[in-house]
Amino acid sequence: MMQLIATTDYPVAAGATLTAQIDFNTNSSVIDFDTAKNEIIFKQPGIYKVTAYVVFTATAAGSNTIYGFSSTTSADVPGFTSSFESTVATQTATYSMGKDIRISPAVFGAYARMNLATLTAGTVENLVVSVEKIR
Repeated sequence: MMQLIATTDYPVAAGATLTAQIDFNTNSSVIDFDTAKNEIIFKQPGIYKVTAYVVFTATAAGSNTIYGFSSTTSADVPGFTSSFESTVATQTATYSMGKDIRISPAVFGAYARMNLATLTAGTVENLVVSVEKIR
């Protein structure tokens, strides 16, 4: 199991990847985190339970979305999205998302990768992501 956190506020631009640090990782031969690219690295095929909680303040009113993005396939991770409709600028909300993600076998060293991104500019105030291989 691995847990990522960000406990210090930081600004993000629309379309940016959210940053985090490893809080703990009990088995880096199964799952890891690339701090340079802010990517979760799935090192073995199987099913992983991924949950994320993000406290985010958008800079403008409107629809705000945080989502999982697969940098392996350059596509959104279906079903790993959370949205909130803010009525005023600087409205803070907690975005919760969770999904069991299936990772298929690949060539050794060609690991699946995923990150979190936002469609809206704002400030990340807190972030917790847990990743656990369940099968």
